[in-house]
Amino acid sequence: MPYRRPLGLSAYLALTRAGTGRSYIYPDLNPDLPVVWCHAARSDTARRLEHLCRRIQLQRDDVQFVITGAMGDLTMDRLYSVDAPEEAQADIQAFLDWCRPVLCIWTGHNLRPALMWRAAGRGCRIVAADITDGAFRIPARRWLPDCSAATLDLCTDIFATDESAMRSMRRMAPTHAKLHNSGPLLGAGLPLTGSEDLREEIQDMCAGRPIWLAAHLSPGEVQQVLMAHRAVSRYAHRCLLIAALQDESGRAAATRTLEDTGLRVCDWDNGDDIDENTQVVLSSDPDMLGVWYQLAPVTFLGGSLVTGEHGHDPYEAAALGSAILYGPNVGAYLSAYSTLVEAGAARIVRDADSLATAVRATIAPDVSAAMALAGWTVVSDGAELTDALVTLAIETIETAEARP
Repeated sequence: MPYRRPLGLSAYLALTRAGTGRSYIYPDLNPDLPVVWCHAARSDTARRLEHLCRRIQLQRDDVQFVITGAMGDLTMDRLYSVDAPEEAQADIQAFLDWCRPVLCIWTGHNLRPALMWRAAGRGCRIVAADITDGAFRIPARRWLPDCSAATLDLCTDIFATDESAMRSMRRMAPTHAKLHNSGPLLGAGLPLTGSEDLREEIQDMCAGRPIWLAAHLSPGEVQQVLMAHRAVSRYAHRCLLIAALQDESGRAAATRTLEDTGLRVCDWDNGDDIDENTQVVLSSDPDMLGVWYQLAPVTFLGGSLVTGEHGHDPYEAAALGSAILYGPNVGAYLSAYSTLVEAGAARIVRDADSLATAVRATIAPDVSAAMALAGWTVVSDGAELTDALVTLAIETIETAEARP
Protein backbone atom coordinates (compact mmCIF):
# COMPACT_ATOMS: atom_id res chain seq x y z
CA MET A 1 0.00 0.00 0.00
CA PRO A 2 1.36 3.49 -0.83
CA TYR A 3 2.34 5.56 2.19
CA ARG A 4 0.77 8.74 0.82
CA ARG A 5 -2.65 8.59 -0.70
CA PRO A 6 -3.15 10.65 -3.87
CA LEU A 7 -5.75 13.40 -3.67
CA GLY A 8 -8.36 11.56 -5.75
CA LEU A 9 -8.22 8.43 -3.61
CA SER A 10 -8.25 10.43 -0.36
CA ALA A 11 -11.35 12.32 -1.47
CA TYR A 12 -13.08 9.10 -2.53
CA LEU A 13 -12.32 7.38 0.77
CA ALA A 14 -13.57 10.38 2.74
CA LEU A 15 -16.93 10.17 0.96
CA THR A 16 -17.30 6.44 1.67
CA ARG A 17 -16.31 6.63 5.32
CA ALA A 18 -19.84 7.13 6.61
CA GLY A 19 -23.10 5.39 5.84
CA THR A 20 -24.05 1.79 5.18
CA GLY A 21 -25.52 0.02 2.19
CA ARG A 22 -27.47 -3.00 3.40
CA SER A 23 -27.27 -5.97 5.71
CA TYR A 24 -25.33 -9.06 4.69
CA ILE A 25 -25.62 -12.63 5.94
CA TYR A 26 -22.44 -14.57 5.32
CA PRO A 27 -21.93 -18.35 5.53
CA ASP A 28 -19.70 -19.79 8.23
CA LEU A 29 -15.98 -20.08 7.50
CA ASN A 30 -13.39 -22.05 9.40
CA PRO A 31 -11.36 -19.36 11.23
CA ASP A 32 -8.30 -21.62 11.30
CA LEU A 33 -8.03 -22.00 7.51
CA PRO A 34 -6.65 -19.41 5.06
CA VAL A 35 -8.99 -17.61 2.66
CA VAL A 36 -8.31 -16.59 -0.95
CA TRP A 37 -10.79 -14.02 -2.23
CA CYS A 38 -11.51 -13.65 -5.95
CA HIS A 39 -13.57 -10.90 -7.59
CA ALA A 40 -15.25 -11.85 -10.87
CA ALA A 41 -15.93 -9.29 -13.56
CA ARG A 42 -18.52 -11.49 -15.34
CA SER A 43 -20.25 -14.83 -14.79
CA ASP A 44 -17.90 -16.59 -17.24
CA THR A 45 -14.98 -15.09 -15.30
CA ALA A 46 -16.43 -16.63 -12.12
CA ARG A 47 -16.23 -20.07 -13.75
CA ARG A 48 -12.64 -19.42 -14.81
CA LEU A 49 -11.78 -18.36 -11.29
CA GLU A 50 -13.36 -21.57 -10.01
CA HIS A 51 -10.95 -23.54 -12.22
CA LEU A 52 -8.10 -21.48 -10.76
CA CYS A 53 -9.31 -22.23 -7.23
CA ARG A 54 -9.41 -25.95 -8.03
CA ARG A 55 -5.78 -25.75 -9.14
CA ILE A 56 -4.81 -24.01 -5.90
CA GLN A 57 -6.76 -26.58 -3.91
CA LEU A 58 -4.78 -29.41 -5.51
CA GLN A 59 -1.69 -28.04 -3.78
CA ARG A 60 -3.37 -26.77 -0.62
CA ASP A 61 -6.54 -28.65 0.26
CA ASP A 62 -7.00 -26.59 3.43
CA VAL A 63 -7.72 -23.31 1.62
CA GLN A 64 -11.17 -21.69 1.59
CA PHE A 65 -12.29 -19.51 -1.33
CA VAL A 66 -14.66 -16.55 -1.57
CA ILE A 67 -15.91 -15.17 -4.89
CA THR A 68 -17.59 -11.77 -5.16
CA GLY A 69 -18.89 -9.84 -8.15
CA ALA A 70 -20.65 -11.69 -10.95
CA MET A 71 -22.03 -15.09 -10.03
CA GLY A 72 -21.62 -18.28 -12.03
CA ASP A 73 -22.87 -21.84 -11.69
CA LEU A 74 -20.17 -22.88 -9.22
CA THR A 75 -20.02 -26.31 -7.59
CA MET A 76 -16.64 -26.48 -5.87
CA ASP A 77 -16.40 -27.43 -2.20
CA ARG A 78 -15.28 -24.70 0.20
CA LEU A 79 -15.99 -22.00 -2.37
CA TYR A 80 -18.50 -19.37 -1.27
CA SER A 81 -20.19 -16.95 -3.69
CA VAL A 82 -21.33 -13.79 -1.92
CA ASP A 83 -22.20 -10.22 -2.88
CA ALA A 84 -19.39 -7.72 -2.60
CA PRO A 85 -20.09 -5.13 0.12
CA GLU A 86 -21.15 -1.60 -0.75
CA GLU A 87 -18.46 1.08 -0.78
CA ALA A 88 -19.26 2.02 2.82
CA GLN A 89 -16.83 1.59 5.69
CA ALA A 90 -19.17 -0.40 7.96
CA ASP A 91 -20.08 -2.84 5.18
CA ILE A 92 -16.47 -3.31 4.13
CA GLN A 93 -15.38 -3.87 7.72
CA ALA A 94 -18.07 -6.53 8.20
CA PHE A 95 -16.99 -8.32 5.02
CA LEU A 96 -13.29 -8.28 5.91
CA ASP A 97 -14.00 -9.33 9.49
CA TRP A 98 -15.90 -12.31 8.10
CA CYS A 99 -13.46 -13.65 5.53
CA ARG A 100 -10.04 -12.25 6.59
CA PRO A 101 -8.47 -12.90 3.15
CA VAL A 102 -4.74 -13.28 2.72
CA LEU A 103 -5.01 -12.73 -1.04
CA CYS A 104 -7.43 -10.98 -3.39
CA ILE A 105 -7.39 -11.77 -7.12
CA TRP A 106 -9.31 -8.94 -8.81
CA THR A 107 -10.46 -9.30 -12.42
CA GLY A 108 -11.99 -6.77 -14.74
CA HIS A 109 -12.04 -2.99 -14.96
CA ASN A 110 -14.74 -2.14 -12.39
CA LEU A 111 -12.64 -1.13 -9.40
CA ARG A 112 -13.81 -0.72 -5.81
CA PRO A 113 -11.28 1.71 -4.29
CA ALA A 114 -12.60 1.73 -0.70
CA LEU A 115 -12.92 -2.05 -0.53
CA MET A 116 -9.49 -2.63 -2.05
CA TRP A 117 -7.83 0.06 0.10
CA ARG A 118 -9.15 -1.31 3.35
CA ALA A 119 -8.36 -4.90 2.35
CA ALA A 120 -4.77 -3.90 1.60
CA GLY A 121 -4.65 -2.04 4.91
CA ARG A 122 -5.40 -5.31 6.68
CA GLY A 123 -2.49 -7.07 5.05
CA CYS A 124 -4.41 -8.70 2.19
CA ARG A 125 -2.24 -8.96 -0.89
CA ILE A 126 -4.11 -7.70 -3.98
CA VAL A 127 -3.34 -8.63 -7.56
CA ALA A 128 -5.20 -7.60 -10.71
CA ALA A 129 -5.55 -10.30 -13.36
CA ASP A 130 -7.05 -10.68 -16.85
CA ILE A 131 -6.61 -6.93 -17.45
CA THR A 132 -7.34 -5.85 -21.03
CA ASP A 133 -6.77 -2.56 -22.85
CA GLY A 134 -9.81 -0.64 -21.65
CA ALA A 135 -10.94 2.15 -19.37
CA PHE A 136 -11.27 1.53 -15.64
CA ARG A 137 -14.44 2.51 -13.81
CA ILE A 138 -15.08 3.43 -10.20
CA PRO A 139 -18.44 4.07 -8.46
CA ALA A 140 -17.74 7.76 -7.81
CA ARG A 141 -19.34 11.11 -8.53
CA ARG A 142 -18.13 12.66 -11.76
CA TRP A 143 -16.63 15.72 -10.07
CA LEU A 144 -14.20 13.61 -8.05
CA PRO A 145 -10.66 13.27 -9.42
CA ASP A 146 -10.06 9.89 -11.05
CA CYS A 147 -8.43 7.48 -8.59
CA SER A 148 -8.13 4.45 -10.88
CA ALA A 149 -4.34 4.62 -11.08
CA ALA A 150 -4.02 5.02 -7.30
CA THR A 151 -6.35 2.05 -6.76
CA LEU A 152 -4.34 -0.14 -9.11
CA ASP A 153 -1.24 0.89 -7.20
CA LEU A 154 -2.63 -1.05 -4.25
CA CYS A 155 -1.83 -4.19 -6.24
CA THR A 156 1.49 -5.94 -5.90
CA ASP A 157 1.11 -7.42 -9.40
CA ILE A 158 -0.95 -6.62 -12.49
CA PHE A 159 -1.36 -9.37 -15.10
CA ALA A 160 -2.21 -7.94 -18.54
CA THR A 161 -3.72 -10.04 -21.32
CA ASP A 162 -1.52 -8.73 -24.16
CA GLU A 163 1.00 -6.09 -25.20
CA SER A 164 -1.73 -3.51 -25.86
CA ALA A 165 -2.92 -3.86 -22.27
CA MET A 166 0.67 -3.64 -21.08
CA ARG A 167 1.12 -0.30 -22.86
CA SER A 168 -2.08 0.96 -21.24
CA MET A 169 -0.81 -0.06 -17.81
CA ARG A 170 2.54 1.63 -18.40
CA ARG A 171 0.75 4.87 -19.29
CA MET A 172 -1.06 4.72 -15.95
CA ALA A 173 2.40 4.30 -14.39
CA PRO A 174 1.67 2.40 -11.18
CA THR A 175 4.73 2.78 -8.92
CA HIS A 176 4.25 -0.22 -6.65
CA ALA A 177 2.68 -2.86 -8.91
CA LYS A 178 4.79 -5.22 -10.98
CA LEU A 179 3.46 -5.59 -14.53
CA HIS A 180 3.22 -8.96 -16.32
CA ASN A 181 2.22 -9.77 -19.90
CA SER A 182 0.72 -13.16 -19.11
CA GLY A 183 -2.19 -13.70 -21.49
CA PRO A 184 -5.87 -14.07 -20.59
CA LEU A 185 -7.35 -16.09 -17.78
CA LEU A 186 -8.94 -19.17 -19.31
CA GLY A 187 -11.31 -21.66 -17.78
CA ALA A 188 -9.25 -24.67 -18.82
CA GLY A 189 -9.12 -27.10 -15.96
CA LEU A 190 -6.81 -30.06 -15.71
CA PRO A 191 -6.96 -32.14 -18.92
CA LEU A 192 -9.25 -35.13 -18.82
CA THR A 193 -7.37 -38.36 -18.45
CA GLY A 194 -7.82 -41.83 -19.86
CA SER A 195 -5.89 -45.05 -20.22
CA GLU A 196 -3.28 -44.79 -22.94
CA ASP A 197 -3.39 -48.56 -23.42
CA LEU A 198 -7.16 -48.43 -23.87
CA ARG A 199 -6.88 -45.58 -26.36
CA GLU A 200 -4.39 -47.57 -28.43
CA GLU A 201 -6.61 -50.66 -28.24
CA ILE A 202 -9.64 -48.75 -29.53
CA GLN A 203 -7.53 -47.08 -32.20
CA ASP A 204 -6.51 -50.53 -33.45
CA MET A 205 -10.20 -51.57 -33.53
CA CYS A 206 -10.99 -48.54 -35.70
CA ALA A 207 -8.30 -49.53 -38.21
CA GLY A 208 -7.63 -46.07 -39.63
CA ARG A 209 -11.27 -45.10 -40.09
CA PRO A 210 -12.17 -41.38 -39.97
CA ILE A 211 -13.75 -40.61 -36.55
CA TRP A 212 -15.77 -37.76 -35.19
CA LEU A 213 -17.15 -37.31 -31.69
CA ALA A 214 -20.42 -35.82 -30.49
CA ALA A 215 -19.78 -35.10 -26.79
CA HIS A 216 -22.18 -34.08 -24.01
CA LEU A 217 -25.15 -34.91 -26.23
CA SER A 218 -28.51 -33.91 -24.79
CA PRO A 219 -31.59 -36.03 -25.65
CA GLY A 220 -32.92 -33.38 -28.02
CA GLU A 221 -29.75 -33.43 -30.11
CA VAL A 222 -29.35 -37.15 -30.77
CA GLN A 223 -31.66 -37.20 -33.80
CA GLN A 224 -29.94 -34.23 -35.44
CA VAL A 225 -26.48 -35.69 -34.88
CA LEU A 226 -27.51 -39.03 -36.37
CA MET A 227 -28.99 -37.25 -39.41
CA ALA A 228 -25.69 -35.41 -39.83
CA HIS A 229 -23.75 -38.67 -39.56
CA ARG A 230 -25.87 -40.32 -42.26
CA ALA A 231 -25.10 -37.38 -44.54
CA VAL A 232 -21.37 -37.55 -43.77
CA SER A 233 -21.35 -41.31 -44.40
CA ARG A 234 -22.56 -40.81 -47.96
CA TYR A 235 -19.23 -39.12 -48.70
CA ALA A 236 -17.06 -41.15 -46.30
CA HIS A 237 -18.77 -44.50 -45.88
CA ARG A 238 -16.23 -45.79 -43.30
CA CYS A 239 -16.70 -42.78 -41.05
CA LEU A 240 -17.35 -43.65 -37.39
CA LEU A 241 -19.39 -41.53 -34.96
CA ILE A 242 -18.78 -41.70 -31.22
CA ALA A 243 -21.95 -40.50 -29.47
CA ALA A 244 -21.04 -39.58 -25.87
CA LEU A 245 -24.21 -38.73 -24.00
CA GLN A 246 -24.51 -35.91 -21.52
CA ASP A 247 -25.45 -38.38 -18.80
CA GLU A 248 -26.96 -41.81 -18.19
CA SER A 249 -30.51 -40.45 -18.07
CA GLY A 250 -30.62 -40.01 -21.84
CA ARG A 251 -29.42 -43.52 -22.68
CA ALA A 252 -32.80 -45.22 -23.09
CA ALA A 253 -34.13 -42.53 -25.43
CA ALA A 254 -30.89 -42.48 -27.42
CA THR A 255 -30.97 -46.27 -27.80
CA ARG A 256 -34.54 -46.13 -29.17
CA THR A 257 -33.57 -43.38 -31.61
CA LEU A 258 -30.60 -45.40 -32.82
CA GLU A 259 -32.76 -48.50 -33.30
CA ASP A 260 -35.16 -46.47 -35.44
CA THR A 261 -32.35 -45.31 -37.74
CA GLY A 262 -31.11 -48.82 -38.48
CA LEU A 263 -27.49 -47.76 -37.92
CA ARG A 264 -25.14 -50.46 -36.62
CA VAL A 265 -24.33 -49.56 -33.02
CA CYS A 266 -21.60 -50.58 -30.60
CA ASP A 267 -22.80 -50.07 -27.00
CA TRP A 268 -19.39 -49.53 -25.48
CA ASP A 269 -20.55 -49.26 -21.88
CA ASN A 270 -22.21 -52.69 -22.12
CA GLY A 271 -19.06 -54.40 -23.37
CA ASP A 272 -19.56 -54.37 -27.16
CA ASP A 273 -16.46 -54.23 -29.37
CA ILE A 274 -16.00 -51.93 -32.35
CA ASP A 275 -15.69 -53.77 -35.65
CA GLU A 276 -15.55 -52.89 -39.32
CA ASN A 277 -19.36 -52.75 -39.56
CA THR A 278 -19.88 -50.41 -36.60
CA GLN A 279 -21.29 -47.03 -37.59
CA VAL A 280 -21.98 -45.49 -34.16
CA VAL A 281 -20.32 -46.04 -30.79
CA LEU A 282 -22.67 -45.20 -27.91
CA SER A 283 -21.33 -44.26 -24.48
CA SER A 284 -22.50 -42.38 -21.41
CA ASP A 285 -19.46 -43.10 -19.23
CA PRO A 286 -17.87 -39.77 -18.23
CA ASP A 287 -14.57 -41.51 -17.47
CA MET A 288 -14.23 -42.36 -21.19
CA LEU A 289 -14.52 -38.78 -22.42
CA GLY A 290 -10.78 -38.11 -22.28
CA VAL A 291 -10.14 -41.18 -24.46
CA TRP A 292 -12.84 -40.17 -26.94
CA TYR A 293 -11.37 -36.65 -27.29
CA GLN A 294 -7.95 -38.08 -28.02
CA LEU A 295 -9.31 -40.50 -30.62
CA ALA A 296 -11.47 -38.02 -32.52
CA PRO A 297 -9.81 -35.23 -34.53
CA VAL A 298 -13.19 -33.43 -34.70
CA THR A 299 -15.65 -32.94 -31.85
CA PHE A 300 -19.15 -31.52 -31.86
CA LEU A 301 -19.85 -30.23 -28.36
CA GLY A 302 -23.48 -30.87 -27.49
CA GLY A 303 -25.79 -29.03 -25.18
CA SER A 304 -25.64 -26.30 -27.80
CA LEU A 305 -28.09 -27.07 -30.65
CA VAL A 306 -31.33 -27.09 -28.68
CA THR A 307 -32.91 -23.89 -27.37
CA GLY A 308 -32.66 -23.68 -23.61
CA GLU A 309 -29.25 -25.35 -23.42
CA HIS A 310 -26.16 -23.35 -22.43
CA GLY A 311 -23.22 -25.30 -23.84
CA HIS A 312 -20.21 -27.00 -22.28
CA ASP A 313 -16.64 -25.97 -21.60
CA PRO A 314 -14.81 -26.11 -24.96
CA TYR A 315 -11.35 -26.03 -23.42
CA GLU A 316 -11.56 -29.66 -22.29
CA ALA A 317 -11.72 -30.70 -25.97
CA ALA A 318 -9.15 -28.14 -27.13
CA ALA A 319 -6.68 -29.27 -24.46
CA LEU A 320 -6.74 -32.80 -25.89
CA GLY A 321 -6.22 -31.84 -29.51
CA SER A 322 -9.69 -31.90 -31.06
CA ALA A 323 -11.12 -29.42 -33.56
CA ILE A 324 -14.39 -28.04 -32.21
CA LEU A 325 -17.87 -27.66 -33.69
CA TYR A 326 -20.73 -26.24 -31.63
CA GLY A 327 -24.28 -24.95 -31.84
CA PRO A 328 -25.58 -21.42 -31.17
CA ASN A 329 -26.77 -21.98 -27.58
CA VAL A 330 -23.53 -21.60 -25.63
CA GLY A 331 -24.36 -18.58 -23.49
CA ALA A 332 -22.62 -20.00 -20.43
CA TYR A 333 -19.30 -20.26 -22.30
CA LEU A 334 -19.70 -17.63 -25.03
CA SER A 335 -16.41 -15.90 -24.26
CA ALA A 336 -14.47 -19.17 -24.45
CA TYR A 337 -16.04 -20.16 -27.77
CA SER A 338 -15.42 -16.66 -29.18
CA THR A 339 -11.75 -16.92 -28.23
CA LEU A 340 -11.43 -20.28 -29.99
CA VAL A 341 -13.31 -19.11 -33.09
CA GLU A 342 -11.03 -16.08 -33.35
CA ALA A 343 -8.01 -18.39 -33.14
CA GLY A 344 -9.40 -20.66 -35.88
CA ALA A 345 -9.99 -23.58 -33.51
CA ALA A 346 -13.80 -23.72 -33.52
CA ARG A 347 -16.72 -23.38 -35.94
CA ILE A 348 -20.42 -22.81 -35.27
CA VAL A 349 -23.20 -24.96 -36.78
CA ARG A 350 -26.95 -24.44 -36.58
CA ASP A 351 -28.68 -27.68 -37.57
CA ALA A 352 -28.11 -31.19 -38.89
CA ASP A 353 -27.30 -30.02 -42.42
CA SER A 354 -24.70 -27.45 -41.35
CA LEU A 355 -23.24 -29.95 -38.88
CA ALA A 356 -22.80 -32.52 -41.66
CA THR A 357 -21.18 -29.89 -43.89
CA ALA A 358 -18.82 -28.84 -41.09
CA VAL A 359 -17.83 -32.41 -40.25
CA ARG A 360 -17.03 -33.16 -43.90
CA ALA A 361 -14.92 -30.00 -44.12
CA THR A 362 -13.02 -30.38 -40.86
CA ILE A 363 -12.43 -34.13 -40.75
CA ALA A 364 -9.79 -33.77 -43.48
CA PRO A 365 -6.49 -34.40 -41.65
CA ASP A 366 -4.84 -31.10 -42.62
CA VAL A 367 -7.88 -29.05 -41.57
CA SER A 368 -8.52 -30.81 -38.26
CA ALA A 369 -4.81 -30.69 -37.40
CA ALA A 370 -4.63 -26.94 -38.01
CA MET A 371 -7.74 -26.31 -35.89
CA ALA A 372 -6.49 -28.60 -33.13
CA LEU A 373 -3.13 -26.82 -33.03
CA ALA A 374 -4.86 -23.45 -32.82
CA GLY A 375 -6.98 -24.65 -29.90
CA TRP A 376 -4.05 -26.19 -28.08
CA THR A 377 -2.11 -22.93 -28.49
CA VAL A 378 -4.97 -20.96 -26.91
CA VAL A 379 -5.09 -23.33 -23.95
CA SER A 380 -1.30 -23.33 -23.55
CA ASP A 381 -1.09 -19.53 -23.65
CA GLY A 382 -3.85 -19.24 -21.06
CA ALA A 383 -2.10 -21.70 -18.79
CA GLU A 384 0.70 -19.16 -18.22
CA LEU A 385 -1.52 -16.87 -16.13
CA THR A 386 -3.13 -19.76 -14.25
CA ASP A 387 0.26 -21.21 -13.36
CA ALA A 388 1.54 -17.81 -12.24
CA LEU A 389 -1.49 -17.18 -10.04
CA VAL A 390 -1.33 -20.64 -8.46
CA THR A 391 2.33 -20.08 -7.57
CA LEU A 392 1.61 -16.59 -6.25
CA ALA A 393 -1.31 -17.85 -4.14
CA ILE A 394 0.70 -20.65 -2.52
CA GLU A 395 3.59 -18.27 -1.77
CA THR A 396 1.20 -15.69 -0.29
CA ILE A 397 -0.52 -18.24 1.94
CA GLU A 398 2.79 -19.61 3.19
CA THR A 399 4.09 -16.10 3.89
CA ALA A 400 0.94 -15.25 5.85
CA GLU A 401 1.25 -18.45 7.87
CA ALA A 402 4.86 -17.64 8.73
CA ARG A 403 3.95 -14.31 10.33
CA PRO A 404 4.20 -14.31 14.13
